[in-house]
Formats: sequence, C-alpha cells, structure tokens
Amino acid sequence: MTELHTAAATAPAPAPDRAVVGFDGSPAAVRAARFAISLLPRGSPAATLWLVYAHQPDARLAEPVTDEGATSPVRAVRRSMEALARAAAEAGLRAELTVRDGPAAETVVAVARQAGAGWILVGSSSARSRPGSSSSRRSP
Repeated sequence: MTELHTAAATAPAPAPDRAVVGFDGSPAAVRAARFAISLLPRGSPAATLWLVYAHQPDARLAEPVTDEGATSPVRAVRRSMEALARAAAEAGLRAELTVRDGPAAETVVAVARQAGAGWILVGSSSARSRPGSSSSRRSP
C-alpha cells in the first residue's frame, strides 16, 4: 500500500454534522445540548442540532387537563430549547426544535432517523453518572 493509501485508511472518519438531543428541560439535558453544540463542526452548512421534547400526557388523570395545565410544561421546555437554539446559532449551527407526543426513546430515535443524525445525546442524571456528564452514542 502506498503512503497515501495508508494515510487514507487510518484517517479518522469526519465528525457527524447532525445531532439529536433528547430534551426535557432538566440541567442534565441542557448539559447534553451544550455538549452536542461542542461536537458539531463549525462552518458546515449541514451542521444541525435537533432538540427533541417528547411529551407524554399523564394517563392517570381522571379529569381532563385544561389547555393551560397541559401546555405550561411544554412552554417552559420550549423556552429553554429556544435559548439553546440561540447558543447553537452563535456557534454557527442550525437548530431545529421538535415537540411531539409520545414515548421519549421512540420519539428521539424516530427524529434521529428522519434527520440522518450521526449523534444521539441525552442527559444523564442518575446517581452513577459523574456531575456534568451526558450520555451519547454515535448512530450507526
């Protein structure tokens, strides 16, 4: 193998330019989003951060929830998402905000597939995680 071919075979793959963050407004989710912003390549026209909030209405409630009661948690999360979208824009990235009803894991994976994301990140707030940590995996 020539030196050029050897270098090409051992060169790392380019970093993915699309990331999806499962977002619930928690400090751990904010850390995951900020970490995603740091992962994505600057200056790439395709570099995009998706913030995904999967809303699951409480099925245990006997009484219907008023519109205000149902939307206030979503509004709070959306405000936090909008602040992170501004941070992404300042870093030269596009940001897409998605709010969908459904189970969190399935919703985040569906958006990641639809977006062709190379990264899926979620905040980790378990007792076993280090403070400031986030969980991520590179999509296949």
